[in-house]
Amino acid sequence: MKRLLFVVFLLLIHPQVKAQQVFTIGGVVKDATGKPLALATVFIDGSKRVTATNDQGEYKFAGLEPGTYQLVVNMIGFYSVKQTVNVKNQPVVLNLSLKEKDEQLKEVMISFDPHRAAYLALFIKNFLGTTENAAGCEILNTEILKFKENKKANTLDATSDDFLIIINQKLGYKIKYLLRKFSYNRMSTVASYDGELIFENIDGSDQEQSEWVANRKKAYKGSLMQYMRALFVNKTVDKNFATYELRGTQPVLVDVNTFIKQIDSNFISFAFKNPLYIRYDTLAHQLYQQQDFRFTQKMGNDGTLLRLYLKRATIDKKGSYVDFRSFLVKGYWGGKRIGDHLPFEYQE
Repeated sequence: MKRLLFVVFLLLIHPQVKAQQVFTIGGVVKDATGKPLALATVFIDGSKRVTATNDQGEYKFAGLEPGTYQLVVNMIGFYSVKQTVNVKNQPVVLNLSLKEKDEQLKEVMISFDPHRAAYLALFIKNFLGTTENAAGCEILNTEILKFKENKKANTLDATSDDFLIIINQKLGYKIKYLLRKFSYNRMSTVASYDGELIFENIDGSDQEQSEWVANRKKAYKGSLMQYMRALFVNKTVDKNFATYELRGTQPVLVDVNTFIKQIDSNFISFAFKNPLYIRYDTLAHQLYQQQDFRFTQKMGNDGTLLRLYLKRATIDKKGSYVDFRSFLVKGYWGGKRIGDHLPFEYQE
């Protein structure tokens, strides 16, 4: 009994023995005239966190651990707003203003587009992806997509005025995606898109729930999210990642921890000069133990080329990085589309 009391006493007096602190992000959403906007959708990009403003335009997210969050506000008739928020050691008050769209009613000519089916098929392939998980996805409201063929640039562009609603039957999620832009270059066959998304669990039988758990675990293994989280705790090799530095034409196995600096308990800095090539390899431990730092296999689709755009990237424990421009990603991770995405709430 005395030992138990002593342990409790230590927990009470020791300043470092405490639970993870959590904080709030909140504020007011107004229009350009300063009038509060009610029922505006406010969400944290890539998460399950979504709410609506009240009659006073107020919103609030509670229980947030320190880290980087992308806060998005959307409302019909207004331009959406996206703001990066860094939560460190105190609540964040973020008031936002939405600009009303200056849209005049135009006469709309409804006609059959003989190319729409082909446009839609190309969009689905490059937006959802071509993996098994992507094949289990369905966009419920494709009618809101607007396509534009740019023959001079040889590109196909797509936009939408509202959320695309996607059901992922492989991973068990309903996804609402606010598409900002999509462009497919027919010459290079490269597609790029930008937007924000919200996740919601869908209902299913016990068997479906079990399958979703297994499929999510499989999607997470070897993912960019897992790698960034492993970087934060210095466990990339333990998580079966082998990291190579491209020195000229010769990839060399490196200890990626030498590129990491601890900023504080919530953030790390990741800085490197030469591009990195990263592979998910169950023999990663063996490669490092043998000290054979030469790359012996041809670089292929099983790995990812990672270039640093900025001087350094700041990463939090969720695997999020502060500036979306931090990296250029090509290869395996670059080929992962919406069909393989997981919310940042996901845990192994």
